[in-house]
Amino acid sequence: KGRGRFPGAYPRSLQHGVGPWVWDDQSRRYIDWICALGAISLGYNDLSVDEAVRGQVFRGPIFSLSNVELEERVAQRLVDLIPCAESVRFVKTGSEATEAAIRVARAYTGRDIVLTCGYHSWHSWYAATRAEHPGVPDALTLLAQSFQYNDLVSLDLAIVRASEECEIRGAKRGGIQPSLRWHPGVAAIIIEPTLIEPPAPGFLEGVRERASRIGAVLIFDEMVTGFRWHAGGYQALCGVMPDLATFGKGMSNGYPQAALVGRSDIMRYAMLVSGTFGGDCIGLTAADATLARYQQGGVCEHMWRLGARIIDGYNALAEKHGAPTRAVGQAPHPVLRWDEEITDREVTSGGVLIEGPARFATNRHRASLFFQETVKRGHLL
Repeated sequence: KGRGRFPGAYPRSLQHGVGPWVWDDQSRRYIDWICALGAISLGYNDLSVDEAVRGQVFRGPIFSLSNVELEERVAQRLVDLIPCAESVRFVKTGSEATEAAIRVARAYTGRDIVLTCGYHSWHSWYAATRAEHPGVPDALTLLAQSFQYNDLVSLDLAIVRASEECEIRGAKRGGIQPSLRWHPGVAAIIIEPTLIEPPAPGFLEGVRERASRIGAVLIFDEMVTGFRWHAGGYQALCGVMPDLATFGKGMSNGYPQAALVGRSDIMRYAMLVSGTFGGDCIGLTAADATLARYQQGGVCEHMWRLGARIIDGYNALAEKHGAPTRAVGQAPHPVLRWDEEITDREVTSGGVLIEGPARFATNRHRASLFFQETVKRGHLL
């Protein structure tokens, strides 16, 4: 939400919202297509959610002991909706949920190395995979490695690198256990199951097979896909079952609440996840009311319909006017791009030269002008 992310025409501050509308500090009204970074899934000031929250505020936001009935009710809704969910641990943010998933996977397997694909938080375990990781010790870069989406070869290479690292460290300790020679010491494979690109045929199945073969915990990070692609997460659509999954954002319509869910035998280790406000009654009450709406059906279906209209209509207009822009991604999560082909300089991604048709870069001037003009017309994109 930093100001540097938006053109200067964007409002400085937003003050309140109703349905799809928000108002800034100058009382100007906009349609908020950003949906509070995906956290608002039912609309601002949803009566069923906010009335439930107001009632809980008067009863108390948090207590010295758990509100067992409320926690069990919300947990049961998640178990009913999400295929892999047998047990639930509540936290407050998506970053906490992925941190919890990694900690639980390491405790369950007794291993250290994590293979990642996608964005998973600002926390140190994941930030160590970035080229720049200020504040994160370089020693952590040995414990997490990235692979490419829709590229099983890159995953296989990451597994091999992890195996070699395991053997090197074992040799330094004066030998390794024989059982370590056939697996790479990978505790977990964590992946956003989809985002802009849909998974190629067999990709997620291949990730699942490899996790099972090497004895690693497969984690789906469903912060974005959960309660957007499907009320049960993308796993309910793709038919691939992870061992653990993380959810947040849209599960409580703007109130801070997130969860780690998964297989009960692995989730026994979730007892190590602790936080004063993980199970506060305000977030849980909002989640209870929001999930009840999802269980009635129609929420994600509406997102698919609206997103498809945006993508199709936008691309038709771009073609009509010959504009170098397109709407990409999938219907529940459209992305607007203003690209230009680069022919006079090298384009790299992660230090790798990009060649062929993928050699495009964002034209930030055109994009900023476009977003500035849509803001002037009352749309936050």
